Amino acid sequence: MPINHQVREGETVASIAARHGLAPETVWDDPANADLKEQRGDPNILFPGDVVVVPDKQAKEESGATEQRHRFRTHRGTVTLRLVLHDAGDQPLADQACTLVVGERSFELTSDGDGVIEQVVPAGEQDGKLLVGERVLPLKIGHLDPIDEHAGRRERLNNLGYRAGQGDDADDLLFRSAVEEFQCAHDLTVDGVVGPPTQEKLQEVHGC
Repeated sequence: MPINHQVREGETVASIAARHGLAPETVWDDPANADLKEQRGDPNILFPGDVVVVPDKQAKEESGATEQRHRFRTHRGTVTLRLVLHDAGDQPLADQACTLVVGERSFELTSDGDGVIEQVVPAGEQDGKLLVGERVLPLKIGHLDPIDEHAGRRERLNNLGYRAGQGDDADDLLFRSAVEEFQCAHDLTVDGVVGPPTQEKLQEVHGC
């Protein structure tokens, strides 16, 4: 029978699917998840408490000659981790050598001309770090909340360096100050409120 899985912090469709031995698209494209898919839009950005329906596994037959060895591959879920590196002046760190550590694996990477690095990592990993020069930047993989939630707006502002704090109140002075600073930097109406124009620009600038 299908399973109703309640999302916990840090989980994505890929990590949930991998735990049940399924491909991410098998879960995400299941008709039972149509409403969630429409609401969230991105299988990598879920909110704690969302419910993902994990469908039953489907039997699959493969033909093969008898008395011979046959190799079958099981699905191991992966996700693509995408990071954008900027300096203190908000300029891209192009051609920057860095080391990405996720779980027990490390990757030597170099950012492109826009400061972007991408790396495929196993689904389910939630912690990592990025070594850039002498700096060690901790990473929380899969912990970005949807843009239509206060936590998602706060996290994006913090990621962009606007010091929005960690509070859950949209009227918090620190959060409103960060919103106003962002609005000023992007020629938006400065009112400290994340209305549709500010939300759209925040998602655009952050990249997701």
